Amino acid sequence: MAAPTVILTNPAAALKTLRDKLLVLNATNRLLHFPHGQDGNLRIVGAAPDGLHRHLLDGKDVRFQPVPDPTTDELIASGHLVIDPLTGAAQGTQPKAVDWAAQEGLPTDYAVPLAAKPDSGNPRLQILLYPAQLETRLRGLRARAESAIEETGANICYVSFGFLEWFDNNANGQPRHAPLVMIPVRINKGRLNPQTKTYEYTITYTGEDILPNLSLKEKLKQNFGWELPDLDEDTRPEEYLADVASRAKLNQPTWKVHRWITICLLSFSKLLLYRDLAGQLAGGQGDHRPSPGPLPVGRHRAGSGRTAGRGTARAFHRRPAPGA
Repeated sequence: MAAPTVILTNPAAALKTLRDKLLVLNATNRLLHFPHGQDGNLRIVGAAPDGLHRHLLDGKDVRFQPVPDPTTDELIASGHLVIDPLTGAAQGTQPKAVDWAAQEGLPTDYAVPLAAKPDSGNPRLQILLYPAQLETRLRGLRARAESAIEETGANICYVSFGFLEWFDNNANGQPRHAPLVMIPVRINKGRLNPQTKTYEYTITYTGEDILPNLSLKEKLKQNFGWELPDLDEDTRPEEYLADVASRAKLNQPTWKVHRWITICLLSFSKLLLYRDLAGQLAGGQGDHRPSPGPLPVGRHRAGSGRTAGRGTARAFHRRPAPGA
């Protein structure tokens, strides 16, 4: 028996229904509420947002800096380790990485200070983990990101600059944290460090589109009546975070922007389809609502046709999916 023929009497309405189903505007969407737990992210301290942003978009590798393992002498000197004078046995425990970092004078606040200056060289991302802990975390993040590329052809690894703390009317006063500026990156495994006996890792910009947080943009527009600022290829994180903070203060005084930088695993696949459908609807198929935001912005990686320096090409760029 032949399959029945389906005739859509209102294609624009059907398209709009499909588009709206793609946009999940509740706390299960990690673009609206990203929980900073133990897994699925890596938090950076002490970095200058604009400097890191520039290095990544210039196509440079950026390395990680773990908290150095304390030596036995350092543990004894700091009182974390005590040697029994009779048996010579060591008693005590190694402090947590964040505590040792504080003792060594390293930054420990996840909020990047306003006074942070862009690094003139190639920055190292300070992480509050010991070398073995950092290697384990990065190995896991890389495996999950690479698996997603193999299975779907889509990258899910991003460096997120800044998070908006906002409150949903139906969340019983629990704060939500939504990422603001997101740069798609790839985690690369490097050489074995003979001192720490761990593999070193770097991140690089993938060359893919830089997307605004469309989920947050729609949530704010639909539920709270205000807009996120536009995000284009010349927007720097510091500028963008200040703009969002100013709008939040004006519209929702209890909300605030956290100056956190986090490597996240996020999925944009449904949002890309949502954006494309929104563009079709705005193109004259019966629903003349504007597109939910500007087209995503892309830059060419160094060595792939992009001119070095300020006079860079400003072309939209999307890398083809594997096998395309």
